[in-house]
Amino acid sequence: MNCNYIFSSKKKDSDNTFTARLLLLLESRPVFETERYIRLLRQAVDFYFEDFSEHADAFRPTFLLNDILRFWRTLCINYEHRRREDLDEGRRALSVNEIRAKGELKNLKLGFSRLNTCFSMVVPLAAMSAPVTAEHVVALANQSPLERWSDLVAPQEQMDQLFARYEWFLEFTADKESSLAALNDHATRAMAKQQSTEFGDLVFTILDATAHPDQRRYLTT
Repeated sequence: MNCNYIFSSKKKDSDNTFTARLLLLLESRPVFETERYIRLLRQAVDFYFEDFSEHADAFRPTFLLNDILRFWRTLCINYEHRRREDLDEGRRALSVNEIRAKGELKNLKLGFSRLNTCFSMVVPLAAMSAPVTAEHVVALANQSPLERWSDLVAPQEQMDQLFARYEWFLEFTADKESSLAALNDHATRAMAKQQSTEFGDLVFTILDATAHPDQRRYLTT
């Protein structure tokens, strides 16, 4: 395989090169050929640091942050598209509650694990003072999302709440069949949605508390 394939900005999203590159950076682990994995990871990081030498004293990986945020929004769009497909398919085979339970479980995974994967990288990068180097990003990429949160310098109470809610999510979704059965209940669906909302609110609160002042604008514009 030509490894440059997943690092070309000219490739369309439809061929999954964008997704492959972001997943490599956000949540990959080598299962064999570790040395080759390390080379690929470094190549993926270097893709975002082509202009570093021209701005070595003040470089920020804005291109990388934009791509991670773009990836997050793509996941949200894909969820909505798939939800509509499931609704059409489910009307032919499932009860209304079963359709809602299936959709809510996917929504929980989006609002917890997918959001966690993306923003556990966005928040530490946004908090760093310039210059941010390729080595900083490689170090973050070598950590799991929860490890990245653990190393973040942020208000402890907020971090404790973040981990508590994520622990709830892991326990609630540990068994798919049990989760779906629980989500058949309207009150449980409402409770799960509230947990997801509060987790997302915490991520934003932590981002707001830790983001470097001159980085904030690039996260929203």
